[in-house]
Amino acid sequence: MNTKQIIWDTSLRLMTETPSRRFHDITVHEICTATGYHRSTFYRHFDSKFELFEFGVMQLWDDYFRTLTPATLSTPFATAQLFYNNSNAQILIQKQNNDLEFLRNVKQIMLKKLEQHYNSIISIDHDFYAPYIVANIDFLDLWNQSQLLPLTTLQLDAKFQELVWNPLITKIIIKL
Repeated sequence: MNTKQIIWDTSLRLMTETPSRRFHDITVHEICTATGYHRSTFYRHFDSKFELFEFGVMQLWDDYFRTLTPATLSTPFATAQLFYNNSNAQILIQKQNNDLEFLRNVKQIMLKKLEQHYNSIISIDHDFYAPYIVANIDFLDLWNQSQLLPLTTLQLDAKFQELVWNPLITKIIIKL
């Protein structure tokens, strides 16, 4: 295992073992002590703790992003739920659920990466349509969380297809 991965795995353990600690409360010194590495080793691999955070988030969701195809991009909610259930990502999010800054940062990284995947299947105006699609996914998710009776992932995907996906396919903006 490489040094970067060991540093991340140790940070993940610090955030998820009982008692779990908020990412923002864990110091580089504590990470180095837990890994047995010197601070200079940490900074040789990461410019900051937040670069480590981004690296780790991408490690946790790497399998999810590998599953994305034009077919799975048309069902973003079911695809995400299928990956998320029983994953290390779910464990981390549950343990860090009281750290709103952490959750916002995870969401920002994920939406940015998701936008890149939509960008790859859009035939024109990538800079407009990829962010448009991702913003609509985010909106549907936030809207659903505010409902007394939230929709299922299948119902959310149907809404997404009705409001966003199908109109873009009709206009030949998405390459299938």
